[in-house]
Amino acid sequence: GQQRSVTLELASSGETRVVWPFEFRSQLTFSLGRNLSVELVIENLDSKPISFQWAFHTYFLVSDIATPTVRGLEGLTYLDNLADKRASV
Repeated sequence: GQQRSVTLELASSGETRVVWPFEFRSQLTFSLGRNLSVELVIENLDSKPISFQWAFHTYFLVSDIATPTVRGLEGLTYLDNLADKRASV
């Protein structure tokens, strides 16, 4: 099958600076073909460091919870909700 994607972008503006006083650009890309991929890119356009948090909550229905995989966490510490929230690397 053919891969299709859509990218959503949010950039700093007068409206965003009211609640978060930083210059930034964020892009969220969804790609769908044989697989689904989701990519988030946050770009700091400010002269000072920024701090942010993001969580992906997809709530996709899966028939077997043991079959989905998450890639890209190699070398990072994360909490595994299927293992009583034990830290994993």
